[in-house]
Amino acid sequence: MDKQQAKKRIELLREKIKKLNYDYFVLDKSDIPESVRDSLKRELIDLEEKYPEFVTEDSPTQRVGSALSGRFDKVKHLTRKKSLADVFSEGEIAEWYEKIKKLVPDEINFVCELKLDGLNITLHYKNGKFIRALTRGDGIEGEDVTHTVKTIEAIPMRLTKDVDLEISGEVFLPKKAFEGINKKQEKEGGKIYANVRNLAAGAIRQLDPSVAAERGLHTDFYELGMSTFIESPKTQVEVLETFKELGLPIEKNYEKIKSIEEVIKFCKKWEKKRDDLPYEIDGIVIKVNSLDQQKIMGKTAKTPRYAVAYKFPAHKVSSKILDIILQVGRTGAITPVAVMKPV
Repeated sequence: MDKQQAKKRIELLREKIKKLNYDYFVLDKSDIPESVRDSLKRELIDLEEKYPEFVTEDSPTQRVGSALSGRFDKVKHLTRKKSLADVFSEGEIAEWYEKIKKLVPDEINFVCELKLDGLNITLHYKNGKFIRALTRGDGIEGEDVTHTVKTIEAIPMRLTKDVDLEISGEVFLPKKAFEGINKKQEKEGGKIYANVRNLAAGAIRQLDPSVAAERGLHTDFYELGMSTFIESPKTQVEVLETFKELGLPIEKNYEKIKSIEEVIKFCKKWEKKRDDLPYEIDGIVIKVNSLDQQKIMGKTAKTPRYAVAYKFPAHKVSSKILDIILQVGRTGAITPVAVMKPV
């Protein structure tokens, strides 16, 4: 194979892997075995090692870079990030609806999305090219975690359109990956991790990106910040559909709902079905669908008025007390501490 042939083969492999990633992460299609995707990546790695002049920044082989030497840089968000207000009952959902319906004259439709149990993350794209990833931080500034987020295969290094984009979503760890990590830890006599969120967050905040690359992290996106679209989406449903068209993964169980009664039914349904999912959710995000209505409703100092997070009750499970340890405090007070079997 001469240089020109190698260049064409490298370009073909990149496009093929990009298409397979889109089918797998965005469309949930897995017609081709994982081994085939791995063999294509292996061939691309070998060719790029032989012809380094053809390596590009957005190549699938360039996801894992060098470890950082110190603290994470702080970077200002393009648009301010706010947390959602929590609601914990049907009554609180109804109260929220009574407040917001007074703010707009027209009928309100909703979008309900599964609330992933992970770490909020914001990505920047420039002319369709991935350039940066930030944590939420204080909502004004976030920590630059590009080096670890870049290792997540579900995140496209280049979008299907050359647009500038700021988007937010959730980095999370699928149950299967979490169980696999804990099995390995147990076998090696290491620490058993308690929950998926902390493990995902810890992986993203590693200085060494190879740690994140080994975790099997995934991500879904749900919020549009700054963009250079000629025609911007007008509803939350259009936002999600646009993300999918751009090659960005989304949580696919969202629904457009016309009444608050149906919203409550949706919440109840997924509270029962949550254990059937391949990833952890801790609630439902309820949003006003119309982006124009969202603008009219506005935000408080801390939270948007047009959306709330309905939080599921905590799981109740039985455990076993393995031991009682007596701890002596500085004042001499003795406190019994129960050692529980992990569940």
